[in-house]
Amino acid sequence: MHRQMSGNKGKAKQSRIEPVCPEKIVSQKTGTVYKRGELLGKGGFAKVYELIEQDTGRIYAGKVIARKSVARERAMLKFQSELRIHRSMQHPGIVRFYDQIEDEENYYLILELCKQKTLFNLARSKPDRRMSEREARFLYQQIVPAVKHLHDRRVIHRDLKLGNIFLTLKQDSLNEDKYKNASSKDCYNGVNITDIICKMGDFGLACQLKHNKERRNTICGTPNYIAPEVISKLKIGDEDDSDEDSSDDSDTDEADEQDSEGRNEKRKNKKNKNKKKKDNKNLEGHSFPVDVWALGVILFTLLVGYPPFDLTKKEKEREKEKEKNKNKGKDKGNDEDKKNNEVLETYKRIRKGVFFFPDEILQEQDDEDEDSDDNKIVLSKEVKDLIRGMLRINEIQRLTIDEVNEHKWMQIKDYEYQSEGEESEEE
Repeated sequence: MHRQMSGNKGKAKQSRIEPVCPEKIVSQKTGTVYKRGELLGKGGFAKVYELIEQDTGRIYAGKVIARKSVARERAMLKFQSELRIHRSMQHPGIVRFYDQIEDEENYYLILELCKQKTLFNLARSKPDRRMSEREARFLYQQIVPAVKHLHDRRVIHRDLKLGNIFLTLKQDSLNEDKYKNASSKDCYNGVNITDIICKMGDFGLACQLKHNKERRNTICGTPNYIAPEVISKLKIGDEDDSDEDSSDDSDTDEADEQDSEGRNEKRKNKKNKNKKKKDNKNLEGHSFPVDVWALGVILFTLLVGYPPFDLTKKEKEREKEKEKNKNKGKDKGNDEDKKNNEVLETYKRIRKGVFFFPDEILQEQDDEDEDSDDNKIVLSKEVKDLIRGMLRINEIQRLTIDEVNEHKWMQIKDYEYQSEGEESEEE
């Protein structure tokens, strides 16, 4: 599920229309009949079901969208863009698009089925919701090339997150395709981590640029993963919106009152300021770096167990206690308001771009926290360097997808491929 935020406060939100999927779906092009299976998930305006091809028994994932939910022109253009982009993406690290079917009630996207759910589910299955560097790297070495495939074709995903990385298994995962160094810890649902294939999906917020310098302005994404440039002009709570150059202006005004030399200085400063604004116009909106930022959040979360700009356990406890004291003798606050406040706090942290690795905040912990699980997290210098490079608040200084792909940490091969004829090690 993704979020899309609009800067137009006056616009009424379109009510969510959930699709009703029939028991059988027939392709107008091929005559293929699909039988509806179990519900796999839902989010936004869509539901996803297992669809079983009647003649072969082959199982697909069917994304079902009600016609009424995309009846408006803008919604239809967005939906058509999703179709066009996803259909054109042919890569082993991207969920395959097979067909599109429609009837009087719904649109149906016939997609590759990923039976192992998502990277979000895998992370949650791990102790403390985090994994080792070698596990994360094995998966990450599949995800990054898929994002590079998009960027090479001028496509920005704009909603990269754990829940949009789907997991499937290698076709020969039960046969000779095994790896020597995989341990029993490197498993998920009883499956060796090295038999898992990552597939990027959900192109509902994706866009394709006309040229590499084009910028987009839609405020969209998922709060924990959204890049600072996307929300740069979003009014957040009681933040101070004063211009960072305002102090210079006041100094110039004071000089202007003293003599004519001050007036000349003011004109000069104003000219420089206007030039600066003109230069900054070229960087309004966002582009490819938003995906790199999201990749940084994904990697941090896989290794640490929580997003980099989320509240720490201790901060959450303090906020909970503060809220408890604040609401003494009052009605409990609305859950939606609390959720919105958490999102706004996340946005503030993202815009500041300040985050810490667990070992960097140990000195701030009390003695009673010395045995905290966070204390056990030891990350390599290389992976910290990579994450910092992806989470630079200035997008110009942020790593490109090519630089991420070529980073030293990405070049390490943790699992040695075992050729046919060799016996796998017993754990």
